[in-house]
Amino acid sequence: MIQLEKTVYLYSNSAHVLCPVCGACIKSDRELVIEEGCSMVVTCKTCREQFAIAPSRRAYERHTLNVDCKGFCSRQGAMHLTVADISLGGIGFTTTIPNLKVDDSLQLRFHLDSKTDDMVVVMVQICHINEETICGSLLMHDFTDSTSLDRIESFCKTRSMEAPQA
Repeated sequence: MIQLEKTVYLYSNSAHVLCPVCGACIKSDRELVIEEGCSMVVTCKTCREQFAIAPSRRAYERHTLNVDCKGFCSRQGAMHLTVADISLGGIGFTTTIPNLKVDDSLQLRFHLDSKTDDMVVVMVQICHINEETICGSLLMHDFTDSTSLDRIESFCKTRSMEAPQA
C-alpha cells in the first residue's frame, strides 16, 4: 500500500517533500506539483520507496502552535482558548466553550512564544468548525495594533525558513 504524505514545502520554483521512510528530501518542479492539484506518486531516490503526495491548496503555510489565548466574543463573552496553529490567513484554535458559530467574530490575545512579552491582538471571523479545531480568518481591516500583523508575519517567515531544504 502506498503511503500518503501531506506535507509539501513550496518555494519560488521548487517543491520539497520528505520521504516518510528514510527522511530524505525530494525536490520536484513546483509548477508540476501545483498543476496536478491532487495526489501524485513519487519515488524516493535514496530508499526507492514510493509514496503519494497531496499538495495543500492553502494560500498560506500553516504553522503549529500550542499557546494559551484569551478570547472575547460579543455573543459569548470572555473565554479561554488554545491557539493550535497560525498562518498569514488565519488561526486554528480549540475551546471548551460550546455554541460558537460560523461567522462569529472574536478578539484574540496571545503570545506567539513564551520567550517574548509581545502580545498579539487580532480579530478573527469563524469560517469553519470541525470536531477538533475551530478555524478563523484574520480580519485584516480590524487589526487594533499594526505590530500584531508584523509579529505574525515575522513568526511565519521564521518558521518557513526552518522548513527542510534539498
